[in-house]
Amino acid sequence: MPKSKRAQVVHLSKVKKKPRTQKDALIDDLRATTDQFANAYVIEVENQRNKELTEVRKHFRPGRLYLGKNKVMAVALGDCPEKECQDNIHKMTPHLQGICALLFTDQAPEEVLKFCKSFQPSVQPRCGTIATETVTLPAGPDTLAKFPFSMEVHLRKLGMPTILKDGKIILLGDYVVCTEGDVLNAQQAQLLKLLQHDMDCFRLNVICRWSKG
Repeated sequence: MPKSKRAQVVHLSKVKKKPRTQKDALIDDLRATTDQFANAYVIEVENQRNKELTEVRKHFRPGRLYLGKNKVMAVALGDCPEKECQDNIHKMTPHLQGICALLFTDQAPEEVLKFCKSFQPSVQPRCGTIATETVTLPAGPDTLAKFPFSMEVHLRKLGMPTILKDGKIILLGDYVVCTEGDVLNAQQAQLLKLLQHDMDCFRLNVICRWSKG
């Protein structure tokens, strides 16, 4: 039959699935790691940031930290005694939920728990974060003095009542960036980032531990 000449939707961008070989390589690497270290942990990661994850990896070297798809990590560990790569390690797979990581290390359990409880660096909030405090900026020329004059248009687009006078950005009235309990929108999150106002903490919550032998 001849092809239809009706208008068709053509997708200009396509998301390619990761090749199966990449998943297999991750599974093989994770299984090999279980042979190298005495302890494994499932750790819940709150307010994930790449910078903080890099610091965690440095702290636990030569240990390994995996933060990938939970289903792939579960396949690597095994979800039943018949498929597990180490004795009883399949008991960890039900805890692979939400944003979590697998940590493999020879450090003593008390040292791991101590680090995870104490390592809580503040991070800037993102869109969708619940505001933990009310942030109000007072009117006047001093509030936005650190910003170059070229930022005035951008700040105004973000909703701030500003004008440019004598090369200085002046805030025309008191401005409430956010109120405690608000779910931050994109504009509020961007303003807090520009103001370098942290409102979140990066946290590591240890969910469970597996030990070899």
